[in-house]
Amino acid sequence: MIKIEEFKRFHDRTFGLGQDVAQNLDSEVEIASLFIPESLTYKKMVASQLHERTVEAGSSNTCFETLLAALINQQMTYKNLVSVGFKDGKSTPGREPYATGLIRALIKGQRNPAITNWAAANYLSLTIGLGLLDFHYDSDQFTITELGKQAVALFDAKTPESEKELHDFLLERLYEYPYAAWLIRWVNQKDWGHIFTKFELGAEFGFIDEAGFTSIPEIAFVDQIAYAKAMGNHKVEKETRSNFEGTSDKYMRWLCGMFVEFGLLQKTTKTVTSDPINGKTYQVEIQAYQATPECRKAINYVDGKSSHRRSPKRVRWEYLAPKSQDASRRKTIRALELKFLSESPNGRTFSELADKINETLPELRATPGLIADDIKGLNRIGIQIDMPDKTGDACKLIDKLFDFIIPVKADHVFTESKAQEAKDKIRPYLTHVDHRYLKGIDIAFKTVTTHAEDTELEQLSTELFTNEMGYKGRHLGGSSKPDGIAYTDDRLWILDSKAYHKSFTLTKTNTDPMYRYIMEYREKKGTVDWWSEIPSGIPKDNAHFVYVSGGFSGNYQKQLSDFEDFVKMKGSLMEITKLILLAEKYQRGEIDKAGVEKFALDTNFTFDKYYPLLTNN
Repeated sequence: MIKIEEFKRFHDRTFGLGQDVAQNLDSEVEIASLFIPESLTYKKMVASQLHERTVEAGSSNTCFETLLAALINQQMTYKNLVSVGFKDGKSTPGREPYATGLIRALIKGQRNPAITNWAAANYLSLTIGLGLLDFHYDSDQFTITELGKQAVALFDAKTPESEKELHDFLLERLYEYPYAAWLIRWVNQKDWGHIFTKFELGAEFGFIDEAGFTSIPEIAFVDQIAYAKAMGNHKVEKETRSNFEGTSDKYMRWLCGMFVEFGLLQKTTKTVTSDPINGKTYQVEIQAYQATPECRKAINYVDGKSSHRRSPKRVRWEYLAPKSQDASRRKTIRALELKFLSESPNGRTFSELADKINETLPELRATPGLIADDIKGLNRIGIQIDMPDKTGDACKLIDKLFDFIIPVKADHVFTESKAQEAKDKIRPYLTHVDHRYLKGIDIAFKTVTTHAEDTELEQLSTELFTNEMGYKGRHLGGSSKPDGIAYTDDRLWILDSKAYHKSFTLTKTNTDPMYRYIMEYREKKGTVDWWSEIPSGIPKDNAHFVYVSGGFSGNYQKQLSDFEDFVKMKGSLMEITKLILLAEKYQRGEIDKAGVEKFALDTNFTFDKYYPLLTNN
């Protein structure tokens, strides 16, 4: 049963997914072993390993004594397991070579005696996700589960039979693990022999409207590598291969590696030809994966086919949103969706779910449109829910779920970020444009963005022109090029997308790159001939630049006017929200490209001014 329970306080954490953890799952079993004094791992830790990786590696005696006491007394808090965070009374950054938590002491780092806080948190997250440990909101402590005890017993037996049993045991946990179930389902939808890259998989994974699930388009990765090859910059090529990936891509890289370990996927490579750079194309190899016969069999256990029992899926409240200002609200809404669907064999409509949620916790302000996007997202993390064929039909939960608790803080006020407010405001209006573009609003308002998130914002902004408003063009990105171009035979937009938490300002430093792009376009000179595909007959007055951002600040109207006079080109300051609304209006047939240009170049820069004009409110 999925229950709502109220607590005075509890920590809002994320569990379930991990990044860059070992792929054979032995470490997760050893983490569970910390809770059993008779286990081999526990005895090894108490005898020597904890001291070696704390005091002998440079930590204080206080740190060692605190961790030893927690281990012996079996009272494991998040700090005990990940980091108590002090040395001689001072907090630690989490990357020091010695251990400040039991998991850090348990698992050796690549270069140091202990792994980092970040890695330890990921190991703990996955151990929870596999059902080997449980977390209790009231005591803020972790305990071992019956499944954890079974795994430890098999791990400690150290016989060929027990190793095979442990392998099968952990494979069964993967069938119950929603993210793994999603991957098994997805690869089985494709023809035999299909090759998957982490980018292809990452693009289909996670909640569609949240920045916590970003994916780099495969072609953007190829372009970055090809550009580095063209410039002869091996350092950039190496860095791109190591670091250029979104969060969803990272999850897929890790999950695919684990599937390889368990024989469900096999490694291969995919070769992609880049677009021309200065007239030359480049071959780029990408790590890829193929399903094995074992993966084809696994769908029978995940979905209950061929007389097999469908594996129940393990879900927790913490699984249901990435870290963000709005995480508590989104997790609670999604958990309640699962609760009410699990209690309704005949299903419920989006409107019925919204009504039930708002009756339960009115401050959540759920809407049918939000519910519809959530249901798509829940399917995309491995919880199978039949979507209605038409408006007004019910959606039905197909998977069986393990019981879990929906924690609610007493007197808690669910807040919305500025980005979430904007998304909730325009979501009901978006009946034609894909709601995945809403993710761009999250990215545009983030305090700190990654290179991958910046690239996704560039891609989304470009696709709103090319996929939704009928322009030709493409995302460019990288150094020495605009973020994107969008054009027809007689119109051009040069795109620059900016993720700025405190709004974008049109200072000289910020506008210098755009000035260079405009000059390169006019003179047809530059490091890379990014302009070569743009038609040559575009009238001067129909070529424009556009900045896409979350918002603009400073004396931006005058600064825009001054920059327009300087470059002799009209430009646009476009909030990403406005661009999405323009695409919707275009899709509805309410404006043409001339109308897009008119709205884009007007001075209604702020949401409260352009929203009524574009939605007829």
